[in-house]
Amino acid sequence: MPVRKWTQDYKEMLEEWVVGTEKVNSTLKVNESRRFSTLRPSDANSAFIQDYKEYHTDTSVHFVITMTEAEMRKAEEEGLEKRFRMTSTISIANMVCFDLNGKIRKYTSPEEILEDFYHKRLEYYGIRKASRLGCRAWGYLWLITGITYSKTSQMNSPGSLIGFPIKLDSSR
Repeated sequence: MPVRKWTQDYKEMLEEWVVGTEKVNSTLKVNESRRFSTLRPSDANSAFIQDYKEYHTDTSVHFVITMTEAEMRKAEEEGLEKRFRMTSTISIANMVCFDLNGKIRKYTSPEEILEDFYHKRLEYYGIRKASRLGCRAWGYLWLITGITYSKTSQMNSPGSLIGFPIKLDSSR
């Protein structure tokens, strides 16, 4: 999905491209009232999709699009990303973020943000790694202690034979 494009908006755009539906003309009228129309009047006769199906989950978007072979060749020649409008642009003219000191600062490029926060991020990666290794060490120690305790309690129990406990029937 393109950046800043909702699934419902993309679905409406796909509906506009479906061949043999009356939605193309009705959707054109609806979208003319929107600020950003997805279907230009010149595209009204350019429906090229036969059908589409949706298989979305709560974490992913999945459309299956059916096209004719001729339309598929045209789309591949044009480029699938361009034909299905899968890319979008984001302006970087106004990038204002909090810096390391918690003050608002204007950055001129994404690289400048990376340079500013690189050392702090590296420090926190080190802290996270040490924490995860510490958790694993405690887990390992807990496991070894449990195994050692289990073996010693089995070996010291009365009636044990070669480390396997034998329960004595005291009811007789």
